[in-house]
Amino acid sequence: SFSSSNPDVLEVNGTQLKIRGAGEATIYAHQDGDANFFGASELNATVTVHTAELQVIAHPASKAYLDDIPDLTFHYEGFVNDENASVLDQEPVVFTTATQASPAGTYDVNATGGFDANYHFAYHGSELEIGEGAQHIDSFDLVLDAVYGDAPLQAEATATSGLEVSFSSSNPDVLEVNGTQLKVRGAGEATIYAHQDGDANFFGASELNATVTVHTAELQVIAHPAS
Repeated sequence: SFSSSNPDVLEVNGTQLKIRGAGEATIYAHQDGDANFFGASELNATVTVHTAELQVIAHPASKAYLDDIPDLTFHYEGFVNDENASVLDQEPVVFTTATQASPAGTYDVNATGGFDANYHFAYHGSELEIGEGAQHIDSFDLVLDAVYGDAPLQAEATATSGLEVSFSSSNPDVLEVNGTQLKVRGAGEATIYAHQDGDANFFGASELNATVTVHTAELQVIAHPAS
């Protein structure tokens, strides 16, 4: 017959040794004799049960620039004996070096930590993709009426991204764009467009527009007296 020094590692069931946990157990072989035989000297052997490898697999994640870091998740592969995460003494965690303000790009997602007497962990990383964020032009101010001969008009616009807004004119012969100034070149109508084309961190914004009418200047025609 057999006995175990550590049933939490190896439990004896007849001639079978059921593996109950990682560690060492000494197994003793006994023969106690009978009416015809003295008992035999017992023999023993020490068995080492190694921890099982548990795969910790991080999941890919994504977010837009300046959005909060999403909840990072993972799953396990390799539990034995129908066990699950509830048996672990301490679960691993997943993390990324990216922050809310990290520029658009690809960042590592890694797993670390965790402890259990019966498992050791093999970590598999993944990636966090930070894409361009959305933006829009949230203000666009422009005088809509002018007279030929007026000083340049001022175009003002801002984008939620904080990026600079640029302008263009449908009719430079009426209003010519020079930075944020609109030079009055002639009478007529011109549609002024506000653009923000985005950058590595932001998608382009939908353009806004406004139509400006430049009226003809009044020209005095003064007759001279005569005699």
